[in-house]
Amino acid sequence: MSDADEAMEEEASASVFHLNVSQGQGNEAEEANNLSNLMIKIGEKFCSFEHYKTRIKEHERVTRTRFSLMDSKLLTWFSKPGKNPQKVAHANPEIKYFSLTACCVRGKNNRRTVADKDRLRNKLSMKLGCPALFHIKMTPDGQSLQVMRMVREHNHPVGQEEVKLTRQKAMKMKVVVHEGFIYRRTTPKGGEAVLKCQTVKCKGQAIEDKDDNVIIVVAHNHDSTEESQKMNDCLKKMEERAISEAIPVEQIFAEEAEKNPDVITRKSEGFLIKTLSKKRLQTEPEVPESLLSLSNLLVSDQYRHRYGCNLEEFPRELFIGCIKAKGSEVAAIFASLFLCERFNGPVDEMHIDCSFNDLPSVPDDMKYILSIHFVKKKMFYPSIFAFTSSRSSSMIKGLLMYLKEEVMQNTAPDMIYVDFKWQINLVLSEQFPGSIIEHSYIYFTKLRFNVQKNILIPTGHLEPSPRNRPDGTAGAGICHFLDPAADLPTVPASGPNAAGAA
Repeated sequence: MSDADEAMEEEASASVFHLNVSQGQGNEAEEANNLSNLMIKIGEKFCSFEHYKTRIKEHERVTRTRFSLMDSKLLTWFSKPGKNPQKVAHANPEIKYFSLTACCVRGKNNRRTVADKDRLRNKLSMKLGCPALFHIKMTPDGQSLQVMRMVREHNHPVGQEEVKLTRQKAMKMKVVVHEGFIYRRTTPKGGEAVLKCQTVKCKGQAIEDKDDNVIIVVAHNHDSTEESQKMNDCLKKMEERAISEAIPVEQIFAEEAEKNPDVITRKSEGFLIKTLSKKRLQTEPEVPESLLSLSNLLVSDQYRHRYGCNLEEFPRELFIGCIKAKGSEVAAIFASLFLCERFNGPVDEMHIDCSFNDLPSVPDDMKYILSIHFVKKKMFYPSIFAFTSSRSSSMIKGLLMYLKEEVMQNTAPDMIYVDFKWQINLVLSEQFPGSIIEHSYIYFTKLRFNVQKNILIPTGHLEPSPRNRPDGTAGAGICHFLDPAADLPTVPASGPNAAGAA
């Protein structure tokens, strides 16, 4: 084969990735249009109440929101004494309602519905007074229901999942330990949860704020008991293990419960596991503030120690890749090869955090950050970071396709949580066909960066590797670190592996 033929073959193979990205860009408007058609609109009619329920479910699925019935008036209401039954004499019985109002589940609080007066909304469901609603009324001919008014805007991030404990799980979490005192969580009818001291004749009480911090509101009439001190000591020991050991918190609880059966009981299981998980997440490495801190983080002793790696066999490798999506949109990608290889298979969760901040970077067009972290057995692993010049969905699509090809070939998460626009759902479902995709408002990188600090993208030369691409639009390399404090190997300013100046 001649050199010219080889060059043409290489160019053709290298163009496949660009073709996939451009196809995704061309389908973006069509995807948005198809999803928009599933949303409820003003003037839309429903031939029956069942038809309305089907449409509201479709709207909730597309917009990642939830609505509930706030106010309603049944057709049978007009048959009551003093009402005008002729108003609904020719109404279609399948529509069931003369009018109804559906509001966001984070909307108005404590409203009784006409259909079920004895039922109150849950006071502990994080009501925010969200204005989003639908007002639906019977048409003049009485044959259908029609959307008369709607408010689309929400006053909170959409896609945030409501976490509701089942009664069985709530029962497990009734015991709370705090500062040497043991409380039992009780919830008065129609009120908020209260923590009451379990010691006989003690009226000590406490409450929990939104961050699960315990606040004492009624003082105790005794010192901490021997039993509570033992449980407190066990809790501290388990917290230390949760920070230092790379094993599931459930395993830590089971082992300590076996050692101290008289102190740790099944009644305290829910509280203790929740406390250990929270403690572990608080000690996770923070998002790096520069490429140097990023390189030190991904090969640090903290990573090796936290994730149970063998110090002698740990591969000190950092993957560096470059991608060009369209026009001048470029991204520089950094990933821990050790962690990516560790999760190149089944994974519990994958979180894609695109809560971009405007970073003062050098070059000044690389000012956004994306991070991907994996969750396995309730442990968080921040593994991939990308500095990008654009926040467009085409840029994110290109990144995901490139990462799937380079470092996540066999990664198969059960759940994918993403905080970006729903337009990238298609590429996610294509790259991870067996995963359930949910939207979640993630704060992992949000507000972590100090606006007075610069993110420096260095320039220089990168040695070629088998991962490099010859087409001048995307490239990759592997950098080996012999010293955790070593400076980050440079990313080229031009040529096949251009990152900052591509």
